[in-house]
Amino acid sequence: MIIFLKTCYTQNMSKIKPLYTFKGIKYGIDEKTYYRAVGLYEDYKILSFEETPYGFSAIVQGTNLYKVEVGRERYDQGECNCYLGEHDTLCKHMIAVAIHAVLGGKEIPEDER
Repeated sequence: MIIFLKTCYTQNMSKIKPLYTFKGIKYGIDEKTYYRAVGLYEDYKILSFEETPYGFSAIVQGTNLYKVEVGRERYDQGECNCYLGEHDTLCKHMIAVAIHAVLGGKEIPEDER
């Protein structure tokens, strides 16, 4: 049995900073995917987030636990083992991890919504 704690979700970023911004993500994807990704992020579904040499990795709680990797340079480059990700389609899990990479686990500012 795997147990994840909220503290795992809110760990501070240390070295790697993404080259994209929250606004770049928000306006670079469709509205439906954006709101679903924000829901995952705000509901603490990003588990075991960590930096990798090329970007960011996390487990995301959805219908199942999904292993997600997102690049440092582009949020639309990475992998997810969900149905969409396995078909090379940008998914809400990847966007949620990218949001976490940008915000470091902090709340989305009200003026950014």
